[in-house]
Amino acid sequence: MKKKFNYTLPLLALVIALAAFILTVYQQEVLFAIQDFTVWQNGMEFFQNLLNRPYGLLQWLSCFFTQFFYHPYLGVAILAFFWFLSGFISHKALQLPSSSSWLIPLPVFCLLIPFTQSGYWLYIVKLSAFWYLFTMLWLWWAIMLFLAFRIKKPVLKVLACILWLCILMPWNGLFVHPFDNIDEFMYLPHKILVGVLALQLLAKALEPLSIKRKWIAKTFAFSSIPIFAFAIIWSVMLNYRNPSFHSELRMQRQAESGDWNSIIQEVEESQRIPTLHMILFRDLALLHAGKLHNDSNLSCNGVRPDMLHGPKVYLAYTGGPMIYYLSGFVNDAYRWSLENSVEYGFAPQRLRIMLLCAMQNHEWDLARKYIALLRRTLFHSDFADSIEPLIGHPELFSSRPALFAISKILQTKPRLTPAYIYMEPIIFNEQYSPLKNHRKCHFQEKQTSY
Repeated sequence: MKKKFNYTLPLLALVIALAAFILTVYQQEVLFAIQDFTVWQNGMEFFQNLLNRPYGLLQWLSCFFTQFFYHPYLGVAILAFFWFLSGFISHKALQLPSSSSWLIPLPVFCLLIPFTQSGYWLYIVKLSAFWYLFTMLWLWWAIMLFLAFRIKKPVLKVLACILWLCILMPWNGLFVHPFDNIDEFMYLPHKILVGVLALQLLAKALEPLSIKRKWIAKTFAFSSIPIFAFAIIWSVMLNYRNPSFHSELRMQRQAESGDWNSIIQEVEESQRIPTLHMILFRDLALLHAGKLHNDSNLSCNGVRPDMLHGPKVYLAYTGGPMIYYLSGFVNDAYRWSLENSVEYGFAPQRLRIMLLCAMQNHEWDLARKYIALLRRTLFHSDFADSIEPLIGHPELFSSRPALFAISKILQTKPRLTPAYIYMEPIIFNEQYSPLKNHRKCHFQEKQTSY
């Protein structure tokens, strides 16, 4: 009798390859930003802190592997490996019939959606483990299935399950809101993931019955077409690819390195009307490059980005701290970076801004603190190492454009004002703003009412 071709693993590999293609081609900037806003520190203190939280070890592993998105191709390769391993173990554990084995690769789409549609949510993710946690949970679920269905000796099965449960300690559940402003949309893919895993178990339970009642197998088989079509449309075709959003992410890194010409070029080559975020970065880059006088006719009327399912986009939470810094308002930059760090975590991106602010204020001990924290990350110690020789030597700032340019326009006069979320009028029209004499900008009432 001719053996039937098992398409489960090839289909799983095809789905993962599609997901990897989408991430590496369209979401490289997002992947880098995800690790830049993820908190992970080398050492026992951070490890023990996470172990006291729900799914502690899995959270630590999730934060650790998220760091590899610093190199997007490497990060996607590791993520794809975990997805394939989880699907492979699930397939070996359940051994679903051909009519329902298409359920095995389906979780990949659920796990892909947060990456492709996060957009501006990534700025306000409170749970650093969010991006990898459900991948880790799928892997542990697959291991549990294998233990339950493939280990025959009762004693070994009990010991294996106890070990599996210990990995998930403490057991009080994940009652943590990953986002500041809760939006059901961002939770929905993970809730659907739970439903897909439950559907796999249902298919396994109905396997003996489907042999006698063919309509069960046919129902599973015919359901695959609309479900897969919906999954591809949601996770792939609705991919959030706003070019302005990706430009903003690049401009942030270019500003840290003082690459003013690249920032200006981002706006010149923009495929859409630039956002206010981009306009501010461009004008400040022109200022520091000594070109602002030649471009006084440029407009400051940018657009405010919106997402179909997303948070309200305020500069104070996105590029605001760096824009304050580039404007010479170092205390405002430090204030917002510190507040955001307390609220969302001391991630590398915020640590770098606070380090630059400490250097401008000649707070050398504070600068050493942030250097020590950056050195406990996987990939950001180089930035710390480049700054450390300048501690106590402001005369050497000329070697770092992001330090030297701002030191020339540093605002030393204290500003006792509230923390405004609409910061554009301050940067353009504030009495001591370096842009005040070059731009006269008018804003909508909602942007000037605090």
